[in-house]
Amino acid sequence: MFKKILSTFSAQFLSGLISIAIVILTARYLGPEGRGVIALLIFNISLIVMFNNLVGGGALVYLTPRENFSRLITASYLWAIISALSVSAILTLTGLSPEKFAIHLFLLSLINAVNGVNTNILVGQERLHERNISLILQVLVQLLVFYFILQWMGERSSVMSFIKALYASYLVSFVLSSMFLLKKKEHIVSRSFAAVTKSLFSYGFYVQAGGLIQLLNFRFSYYLMEKFHGTSVLGVYSTGISLIEGLWIISRSISLVLYARISNTDDTDLARLLTIRLIKFAFIITAVCLVPLLLIPTDVYVEIFNGEEFGEIKSVFLYLGIGTVMFSASAMLSAYLSGTGQFQVNTKASFIGLIATVVLGFWLIPTYEMLGAGLTASASYLITVFYQGYQFCKLSHTKLGEFIPQKDDFQLIQNEIRTYLLRAR
Repeated sequence: MFKKILSTFSAQFLSGLISIAIVILTARYLGPEGRGVIALLIFNISLIVMFNNLVGGGALVYLTPRENFSRLITASYLWAIISALSVSAILTLTGLSPEKFAIHLFLLSLINAVNGVNTNILVGQERLHERNISLILQVLVQLLVFYFILQWMGERSSVMSFIKALYASYLVSFVLSSMFLLKKKEHIVSRSFAAVTKSLFSYGFYVQAGGLIQLLNFRFSYYLMEKFHGTSVLGVYSTGISLIEGLWIISRSISLVLYARISNTDDTDLARLLTIRLIKFAFIITAVCLVPLLLIPTDVYVEIFNGEEFGEIKSVFLYLGIGTVMFSASAMLSAYLSGTGQFQVNTKASFIGLIATVVLGFWLIPTYEMLGAGLTASASYLITVFYQGYQFCKLSHTKLGEFIPQKDDFQLIQNEIRTYLLRAR
């Protein structure tokens, strides 16, 4: 298991570094205004993909070992077309997405959605190495194409330069993940297409409704920031968010492996113990990694992002720090709950967090700008993870004292590392 965690973390860490480079480039060349436009575009694409994931998302991880490959992927692709077309149209018609980006919003969302279907099936087959290669290549192509356009095609201040890079990266990743799937298909005797589709919707609703609500929980403040303070302020805030959320690479990498492991085992006690120990590990590492971001002087951020406005990024880190560290536990709790079929708990947790985001957001953001947005996000993170933790303890009969780090926890991690290194020789 440690080998898979290390492989996934390495891929997530590398893709995270590349993503930070992309954030820096967009900030330096497109400025706060351009960063704000990009933040809204990416959010809207993510929103559409989340709707698609009601069928083609986490439920695929759970059903892949249990259902026929062809029926799963056919149903998921059909839903990807329907969801991308309908939701992109709604976002455009309601003014939440600029009309000039309508066709790009649809196409980018569709490509990203079907690629997500592919990678979720790979995770369900525990082929994390191939999934990781696809992930790294996607962000790497995005960086290289964007840089090429900036340097040699004369589009230094155009958001379209970033959109072209998105097309290239999404397409390359989709082609590669498709090749991986075709190389090794699992031929499982399964039920009818209608029955499989029904299961996808049934499991997918609980799995992804929580994810969809959680996305709104994370990004609803973007709409409020843009509405009350403009695209430039949103650009600065979203840049800070992109950087501090990079701390979740650790917990998300671990949770992905944990979810795949729990989905493929019937040992509930093992699942419980793994979850508890990995929560403690992720919490400590996330807290340690936050410290350097808080110690870097404001002038450094101004220099890196080429604008005085970006000096406010450090303030974003301060406002979000506690909530970000606490929320590192949520990824493991979500993996356990989803992997054991308790999808509705994650959905309820996300919904409670979203209520906090909406109420506090309308109260704090209009007056307190980025401070209000940061406090709103931190409060929502804490409420969400506390509810998940309460339900986890209730369902798994876990005592609060078990979350206190013990010497045995570090010994377990040390043993896993030692075993991995011995096998690597």
